[in-house]
Amino acid sequence: MRGIARISFRGGSLLVTARTPYDREVLLEHVDQYSSRHGTIELELDRQRWRVTLASAEAQACTECHHQLDNLTYWFGDNRLCGRCARRGPLRAGDRDWARSFWKQAG
Repeated sequence: MRGIARISFRGGSLLVTARTPYDREVLLEHVDQYSSRHGTIELELDRQRWRVTLASAEAQACTECHHQLDNLTYWFGDNRLCGRCARRGPLRAGDRDWARSFWKQAG
């Protein structure tokens, strides 16, 4: 479903529009809230599947910028991103090719 995001968590799910940059910011606010409440959520957006978790106690670095992760970790496959990199790249409106370029760099 293009332009619709699904946030899945233990006990339910939430559908949110994600067509405009404003919609994506509201979506990310929901992601922050639900992952803080449930610990782990799954985000499906534009046929891409993400897992968002609370950061572990051990220090880990973002795959993209190599800075230490904040309180949330955005997992895309085996790659972990900080919130800033997730917002800047794959979750940014209109950036459908980000995943392909990311995998080329990571591979």
